[in-house]
Formats: sequence, C-alpha cells, structure tokens
Amino acid sequence: MSKVTDSPIIILMATYNGEKYLTEQLESIRSQTYTNWILYIRDDGSTDKTIDILKQYTEKDKRIKLIKDDLKNLGQCQNFNELMKKAKLLSAKYVMFADQDDVWEPEKIELSLNCIKSKEVESNAIQPCLVYTNYNKVDKDLNFIQKRFGHEVKKEDLNIANKLFVQNWILGCTMIINHALLSSSLEISKEAENHDHWIAIVAALTGKVIYLDRPTLDHRIHERNVTTSMKTTKFSSRAARLIKRYKNNALLFEKRQKLLHAVTLQIKKIEMFKGETKENIESYYDLLNLQGIKAVHHARKNQFVATSKMQTLLFYVQLLIRPKYK
Repeated sequence: MSKVTDSPIIILMATYNGEKYLTEQLESIRSQTYTNWILYIRDDGSTDKTIDILKQYTEKDKRIKLIKDDLKNLGQCQNFNELMKKAKLLSAKYVMFADQDDVWEPEKIELSLNCIKSKEVESNAIQPCLVYTNYNKVDKDLNFIQKRFGHEVKKEDLNIANKLFVQNWILGCTMIINHALLSSSLEISKEAENHDHWIAIVAALTGKVIYLDRPTLDHRIHERNVTTSMKTTKFSSRAARLIKRYKNNALLFEKRQKLLHAVTLQIKKIEMFKGETKENIESYYDLLNLQGIKAVHHARKNQFVATSKMQTLLFYVQLLIRPKYK
C-alpha cells in the first residue's frame, strides 16, 4: 500500500441509468490499494435503480458521497462539469474520473498518483498536468477483447496538442489531473462534446500530458456505452459512419471551429495565450480556414494527425472536400 498524502484523491463519477454494472465498479474502487480517496457522484436523473444502489453504498462506505441539486438532466459533459466545480471548492489536489460501467484494477489510483507526483517534481513547478493510462477493452461480461494502445501512443509527445485537435483518444476514466489543470479547465464549454477531450486539450496547450503504459482498468464495451459499442467495430457500421461523416462534413468542421473558439477564450481567461500555446491555436485556426491541397499541406507540415494512418487519411480527405469558411 502506498504512502497516504494529507489530502484525499477526489474521484468524480457521473451516473445515468447505470444499475446493470454500477455495483461492480463501486466495488473495484473500494478495493483500491490506495485507500485515501473520496468518491463524489452526481446522478443525471436516472429512472432505474441507480439511485437505490448509490444510497446503499453511501451508507456502506462513508467515502462515497452522492451530490444532490435541482439542476435535473444536464447530459454527461455538463454533469462532469458540476462535479469538477465541487472538486475545486474542496481544493482537491488530485482528481480522477470514473465511468459507471468500468472495473478498476486494484492499483489504478496508486500507479496514477505516483506517476503524476513524479512528473510534477521533474517540472520544478506546479503547472497543469494530466496523466492517462492504457486500458483493456472488454465486452459486457468482462471478457478481454484487446489492450487499447500499442505503438501508436508514445510516452512523450511533443505535438500532442495538434493531434488532439484532430482526434481525441484520451478517455476521462484513464485520467488523473492536478489542481492546476482542474482550475484551468473550468468551466467546460457547451461546445465541448465531452469532458475528457476538453480537459486533454487544455492540458496539452497549457501544461503536460503524460502517458503511463499500463492498463489500469477494464473499459466495458456494450450497447449503451457513451463512448462506443461493439457494433462500431463491424465493417458495415464503419461504412455507415463514414458515409454519415462525409454527408455532415461542413457541420463537423463548423463544430471544430466553435470548439477552437471556446478553447481560445478559455486559454485567454486563464492568461496563458502566449508562446507555443498561441502558436498551436493560431496554426489550427489557419488550418480551418484553408481548403484543398493547401489545407492538407499545412496539416502535414504542422503534424495535425490522428492516432492511425487510416484516421489521418480520412481527416485529410475531409479537408479536401469541405467548403471554406466565410
């Protein structure tokens, strides 16, 4: 068991109709080798037995807290935003995020905490820092499918901001962030589709993003996943998504433009719009205002790429066929 720090690790979980797998996840958190943690949960209006399960666990384990408010259904992203605001009010030194249907490895907290603390020491300053880990993809019955990351993810990535603008691969459930990043990430813009992409971009632009090559959880893939489902790996499903992507190409790039604008406002708000951060943002603005071969050339030159050659090629095709912004 690791040495306990003065302040507990704050874990944030957003729930919604999660009765089927919630108990397994809660038990995996309670079984952590690192025991100095508090789990805050905000339910987003479940209509199944999720609340009943949560109430049972708040009585069973005083480290588990259920947040109550009158905000009703906010959606997954803004649900986490409310949880993050709670963590900031508590002056949380380190924050982790939990999905309601995963299962954590016993050493997840301990490994993540040790890694982020070592990176903070190396930087000689408290700056925004995010550590994310590898994970195992499993089916609904926890049968192993594959380890998520292979050679495509490097421990140190000097161009991670530009890559995250193209594609997000960092899941919130694999993250631990420090207080500096927690503060820098709030508020999450309504333009963000999910909390993890928003936090990862802010971290990449203002601080450090570190990859820990160790699976620390089983990420369950099933029909009700927010992130994905088993059907997404089938050729027919991929083809359908590809057709939809090209039909909505203009809309997708409009969303990219709005998200970039929101990120820029956030970076300016925390007074970090300078140096390399400014260059990254301005380079992406340039990319979104180019089209055709010029856009692809700019993307290649500035390493706006995805995690795979195929995804990068698809992004370049989108650049070629999209209309220019007015």
